[in-house]
Amino acid sequence: IKDHRIDALNRTGFVWNVLEHAWDLNFSGLESYYAEHGNFDVPKKHSAKLNTFVSNLRKAMRRKKDGLFQKELNEERVSRLNSIGFIWDMKHPARQRSVGEHVQFDYLYDLLADFKETYGHVQVSKMMPIWRSGDEPPPRQEYKRLPFFVSSVRSEHELFVEGKSCALNEEKVLKLTEITS
Repeated sequence: IKDHRIDALNRTGFVWNVLEHAWDLNFSGLESYYAEHGNFDVPKKHSAKLNTFVSNLRKAMRRKKDGLFQKELNEERVSRLNSIGFIWDMKHPARQRSVGEHVQFDYLYDLLADFKETYGHVQVSKMMPIWRSGDEPPPRQEYKRLPFFVSSVRSEHELFVEGKSCALNEEKVLKLTEITS
């Protein structure tokens, strides 16, 4: 293709690499979702396409950690995702069970305790509309992660009460009971 034709195509916004363009659009959508909701766990009902994108990212990272080549997850993309604080392996924070993931529960619990100290309650979902409106941003951006954590903990607590297998143990339930009373 001659240079003047390339220039003309570029001026029209011609997409030379469709796959790269699609990834960039998904990344932008993920940034927007995070800005609005404070987490990266996009429900299918919100956007099946973005939900699949997140799922594929996490799956690709697991494979990459296992030593498998993942061309769609190059270092530039990993860097871009890390720059927005993407959570690679946190799908359901209360359900995570390994030692490293136990630390995640403790971190989110401490964050919830800090939230209670700041606001005097643990009703995190009541604050989300205020934060989204921009009238009163959260004192800590991490607070935006709490609604999903609280929801997960509630679901796990139901399993705990029913005597079913869950990520909560008596120690965690006691800690959560103390913070909510």
